[in-house]
Amino acid sequence: MNRDLIDPGSTGEAITSDPLFERAASALGAETGRSYVIGACIPQALARLPAGGLLIACDCDLQKAAERIARATGLAPAAVARRGGVLSLTRTGERGVSLVPMAGIGIERLLGGASFTVMAMAVDLADPSSLIDPLGGAADLRGGVLRAASPVGADPARLLLAGRLRAQFGIEPDRETASELRACSKAAGGIEPRRVWRGLSGIFQEGGLASSASFLKDTGVLEILFPAVGAIYQVPQNYYHHLGVWDHTLETLANIEDMLARPVEHFKAYGMRVAAHLRAEVEGEVRRRELLVMAALVHDVGKAPSMTVEPSGRIRFQGHQREGAGLAAGIARRAGLGRRAERALVTVVREHMRLGFILKEGETTTGRLRAALELGPICPEVIMLSLADRMATRGEASTDEALQRFRRLAGRLLGDWFWTRDFPPLIDGRDVMLHTDAGPGPGVGEALLAARVAQRESTVSSRGEALEFLAPDFKGKMNMRGKEGEAR
Repeated sequence: MNRDLIDPGSTGEAITSDPLFERAASALGAETGRSYVIGACIPQALARLPAGGLLIACDCDLQKAAERIARATGLAPAAVARRGGVLSLTRTGERGVSLVPMAGIGIERLLGGASFTVMAMAVDLADPSSLIDPLGGAADLRGGVLRAASPVGADPARLLLAGRLRAQFGIEPDRETASELRACSKAAGGIEPRRVWRGLSGIFQEGGLASSASFLKDTGVLEILFPAVGAIYQVPQNYYHHLGVWDHTLETLANIEDMLARPVEHFKAYGMRVAAHLRAEVEGEVRRRELLVMAALVHDVGKAPSMTVEPSGRIRFQGHQREGAGLAAGIARRAGLGRRAERALVTVVREHMRLGFILKEGETTTGRLRAALELGPICPEVIMLSLADRMATRGEASTDEALQRFRRLAGRLLGDWFWTRDFPPLIDGRDVMLHTDAGPGPGVGEALLAARVAQRESTVSSRGEALEFLAPDFKGKMNMRGKEGEAR
């Protein structure tokens, strides 16, 4: 972010050039009372960053204001059960508008209760030419300073908001605010689960993932939210690693961030498809991208409880992925994730060693396809975390040749997974049971896998060829049935 571009005098121009602002301002023009744009969109406009939704403080009938804006913008009004009676107007895939009541207290008093000074600025919808900035938020933004505007402890969720503002605007807490964040860190235990994910996902959407994780650790927030993460801070590792568990986690996060930023460089022809896959939601408000970052943050939490030291001094973490999966379930619940997102997070953590096991057992098309089919929708996330994890493992026992083998496997497995999406199976379980001796059970699954491998390797290309592949006398049986029919 170029701080030289931050000019409070140009805020009105930046805000009014926003079509959503223009429509909202036009809609509220006939309302009695004053309305102001507040919140993150003001520093975003100042910093010339992409705008998010609009937050409008209204000194008028909130429901009527929402109805007017809904008609002007096409957004559907939906009452959201939050403190203060916030009304949100949303439509999938579009920027939304939220309205909060001013309750007649005046804009400067309202801003005085804001979290941080960069969030304590406003623009009058009726007169957007000047910036309302009673606490010097614009100067702090230009100076790279994150400064508390009111007590951080007034709302524990501000501990996470600080992390997002720091990452989004490249601002660091001043000494007093940093001290207050650390002093209030225990309050993080009182953040409602749904607000935990909202805060974390907001941080994960910004750059500097490793730096943000370090910030949450240094303020004490991370270990309060997730004690299992705090338990790995001081855990050492063996000679396969060049870093302890926590620093290894930070490097894994940095690798994930690079993959997200440059998918084509990492995954060649599949890069854009990977990016599109990660933009999708696992469940409401939980995108695959942010869930992958969360998995990278917690992927090694199982190493603290599984750590053993042999008489030779060798450190081992046998079964840490299974231990980690159990801990990830609790982490998911603390973060307010629903069942689908919890299941996805647990699976990615449990399976992040899957590629290593494939190499150890001897890579085959069967092994790769089995993994692709068993992992299902979260296969790309497992591949990315596995590769990022392996790239962050550069101890004395690691070699560049082994890393290149791992990269090649990751690329082939990703190709196999997309192939399973592009080319449906030629036969199903009913076909197997009708035309082979297999009965219900694992045998059917193995037969279907064998048919998929043959299809992937171009040994078969039609349903008939697939059935004949599984039951070599299938064609003869068909001929015999045909002759019997003629005789009758």
